[in-house]
Amino acid sequence: MTGNGKRIISGQLRLGDSELSRFQLDDIIAKINSAQLLTGLNRIIFLPTRNQAINNRVLSHCRKLGIDVYLWYKILSENDIIPELDERSEDAWGRRGSGESGVWTRIFESEETYMFACPRNAKYNNLLFNRCAQMLGKFDGLYLDCIGFPLASLGLEAVFGCFCPDCRKQEPKLEEWRERVLEFREAAVSASDADLEKWGTFERLAAAFGLADFFHFRQESVRNLCSRYADLARKSGKGVGLDLLSPSLAFMGGHNYHKLGGVADWTKPRIYFRVFGPSSLPVEFYSLTMGMIAWGKRYTIPGVLRFIERSTGLKMPTNVHSLAQNYLPDHTYVTELNKAKSLAACPLHLGFECSLHPDYNTGVSEESLKTFLSYSTGSAGLVLTWNLLYVPDNFLRVIGRNL
Repeated sequence: MTGNGKRIISGQLRLGDSELSRFQLDDIIAKINSAQLLTGLNRIIFLPTRNQAINNRVLSHCRKLGIDVYLWYKILSENDIIPELDERSEDAWGRRGSGESGVWTRIFESEETYMFACPRNAKYNNLLFNRCAQMLGKFDGLYLDCIGFPLASLGLEAVFGCFCPDCRKQEPKLEEWRERVLEFREAAVSASDADLEKWGTFERLAAAFGLADFFHFRQESVRNLCSRYADLARKSGKGVGLDLLSPSLAFMGGHNYHKLGGVADWTKPRIYFRVFGPSSLPVEFYSLTMGMIAWGKRYTIPGVLRFIERSTGLKMPTNVHSLAQNYLPDHTYVTELNKAKSLAACPLHLGFECSLHPDYNTGVSEESLKTFLSYSTGSAGLVLTWNLLYVPDNFLRVIGRNL
């Protein structure tokens, strides 16, 4: 089934405590109706609430409208099973949870915890996997989210994990890699912008300190985790979609588009360049900049921003104030989209910002939607992110008219 006779049009629907305090069940049903009427929506990616009566009503209503429903399942963080301390990702300094350098100050102010579990911790992942197996029967497919390692918004130290006992048992080289992470941290203390110029990019920096295989190990950890869930879904005849970090953040988070594309039926690149929130480009570049400045006292902010520019191919502003105002030019989206297309090993369903969320500045307008849609031609699908409830009907009309 395809939206408007051509593409899959999906809407992400999250029913957390804040949504249930703002919206009645009738409001939720009405939004699904208007989204289908105005855009040709034919798939809901549904993150259920703890209220089973509401979940069942949403499912039955979507089935009545002929809308497929995918289970939106968060794995390594932000699910109902918060990992115990010994199940969390561990950085090279033995710290579990968040780091301390460049942490985004608002990261713990929402309903989300940002406590990342280790993808190789058997106890935690078996518990979560069995829960998914019990839930999946009601749904038409499985959409996996939170499938990567922490990013810089949780602290630069958190980017360098995981070194927990479970990982060390499975990969003897982790002891050596841990020493090399510590060596890089020590080198950063006396390094300067000239050293950043010499290293060139984040990936080349990792290679210079003997950490290329470490980051590949992380990618394999994520791929193996997703493959297990994909096998579960396919044995039940259900489709599989993956939520992927924006290409410029993928290496840091353990995402490899080609490897993960071999696991999924389709993937959604999370190219958020307007919203100022975790995993969006402005916040992660801001946190990476401030984290590196905290590590290397001789780095300058313009020098780090140029380092990010070389690493990503994206035009950076000259100061972090512009990032804090969530400013990145529109061609950021085009560059990231082209990278995603070049890396993809399965169809892309393009996720784009179309919510007006009361707690985050998204900077979305009718004109920005038209700009995005002009770049989306030829895609296999579109995903209205990140919560259908916050997409106003006038935005839905713009989307429907410009598909």
